[in-house]
Amino acid sequence: MNTVEYKKIIPWFFVLCGFLYNPSLFLFWRNPLEIQLITSGALGLITTGLLFLDMSKLINSFRFLKTWSRACIVFLLTVVLVHYFLNRKLAIQHLGESLCWVTIPVFTLVHHDFFKKNLKGIMTIFFVFNMIFCIAALLLKHPMWENGITRNINWTASLTVISLPFVIALIREKFPDEKEKSTRIFFIFTTLLFTVCLVIKVGSVAVFLAAGIMSLLILWLHLNKAQRKIIFLCVAGIILAMIAILYSSKYPLEEKIMEDGRITLYEGAINIIRQSPLFGVGQGNFENEFMVNRPPEYFLTPHVASRSNHPHNHFLFFAACNGLLALFCWLTLLLFPLIQCLRKLLRNEDVPQIIKLCVLCTGYLLLHGMLDLVIYMWPTNLFFLITTGLLWQEYLQDSHLEKIYFEEKIGWRKMVYVIPGFLMICCGLFAGGRSCYASSNVLKLKDKYLTAQEKLQLIRDTVTRCSHEYQANFDMLAYLERNRNPEMSLYVSEIMLRGNIPNYPGVSMGRGNALLFSGRLDEALQCYLKEAELFPFALRPINNALVIARQQKNQQLVISLTEEMNTRMKVRKITPQMLHEILRGRAHYDLRPWDIPVESGGPGSYKAMHYFGNTQK
Repeated sequence: MNTVEYKKIIPWFFVLCGFLYNPSLFLFWRNPLEIQLITSGALGLITTGLLFLDMSKLINSFRFLKTWSRACIVFLLTVVLVHYFLNRKLAIQHLGESLCWVTIPVFTLVHHDFFKKNLKGIMTIFFVFNMIFCIAALLLKHPMWENGITRNINWTASLTVISLPFVIALIREKFPDEKEKSTRIFFIFTTLLFTVCLVIKVGSVAVFLAAGIMSLLILWLHLNKAQRKIIFLCVAGIILAMIAILYSSKYPLEEKIMEDGRITLYEGAINIIRQSPLFGVGQGNFENEFMVNRPPEYFLTPHVASRSNHPHNHFLFFAACNGLLALFCWLTLLLFPLIQCLRKLLRNEDVPQIIKLCVLCTGYLLLHGMLDLVIYMWPTNLFFLITTGLLWQEYLQDSHLEKIYFEEKIGWRKMVYVIPGFLMICCGLFAGGRSCYASSNVLKLKDKYLTAQEKLQLIRDTVTRCSHEYQANFDMLAYLERNRNPEMSLYVSEIMLRGNIPNYPGVSMGRGNALLFSGRLDEALQCYLKEAELFPFALRPINNALVIARQQKNQQLVISLTEEMNTRMKVRKITPQMLHEILRGRAHYDLRPWDIPVESGGPGSYKAMHYFGNTQK
């Protein structure tokens, strides 16, 4: 195979890797397994390696960019590399997770001819695969068929919405003749029907808002000045009417916003930005810092989760990870092409169809990304970065630069960048394989044919080899706790605490329980107090700490913990019956006491608690 041929394979290899986030999706329609292979970290490393393999194209594409855009890209890469090398607790996949925000758009920029030609087809494949997956799950009577290939209703709805324009464009391209009109209409109607049904079923406010704003933008571009004024007044009137309705309803607008939970998550991210405004805390360190910066009000919201790895606003996430300077560079790289394209459309200048589609995709995800994780999670993050790269190629090229092309080196000198490229690809594949190994081993614990000793050896091997796979390791820690194996629980929790997320939810609690069973009371007490600090209204760690304080006859600590217990119960309106259910071992009830059923003495719903509003005042 000559050099030209292997370089043609490079973008196709990238697309293949993009498909292989969760290989079990292709095999298990009813209940796909949570096996992650090519994660964002793995893909970031692979993409970086692929860029090195075609160095001449990379240099030529980069040198033709506007000077300020090159400076922004270099600054972002510098921040990422500095964070990675300063934090010795990070694994190689954490470098890939941070690099992908720059390297994937740059890869798309370098291979823009390929993506301009094939992006509609790629998006159509994802759309059809997701549609078949949802319909198959529906026919198999899966209760959450709308989760789709993303395994989340909101992300699946977003994937469907952003890929729909590409699908329709491809259908019109493949069936242009008047004789094929009925076929064209059938396919377009089918895709529209599926999209509308899915979006209505999901009922996501963020999807409706983002799609509505982008639809208004399209309408705005096709109207004259007088019509635009009418549309503006209508939209302003609708917004004012909605605000008035919300304020006049039973629960005020402020209460509705607080109950949504996003505001409290935003506050947590802003707290991190205040602490490290210039350069952030690094993406690999974000979750650990976010766990201690979530405000107490978050734990009174209906959708509270024990783990929080994203504030549901990607701008705040990016600023907290990389600092305000990096956010400024990143937003400049994102918004400049969008504004340039919109200006051309307003002046009725020619804009390629694929660029119009990219603007729709990027604009929608930017809007939805302010309320959800669609820029962070697969596969919508992948399409966001690809369309961003095509916009860079279209609007960040400096037309005034003299086109002097870099000639690729021949012979052994070429190995200077080819070898690092292959090493980066190998690192990405290794990181993906390790993630797949850990997640598949968690599933093996359910194998009834494995002996207890074999399962313990499986846990030891997994935790030792995959110390940074926190979700898999925590699942194993929970398995050990259920099976009362304090010795192995201590081994697993100790490795997890040495990693980059020592504040991972449940690790301190699990370690505290293991220490308590082992009779190491002082160490167990510290673990329970740490868990109580991470969860300011949790009762189980306070109760366990209280048990130890009584055993140690530490009267002062007993009084302090009793007061803390009573305060937490009062704030969350926990009755003695509810406390009994929580302490029986149902950790979920400690996080969401409103889920305790009425027959067990609980409220049975969140509305019955009514934390925000007049009752709390």
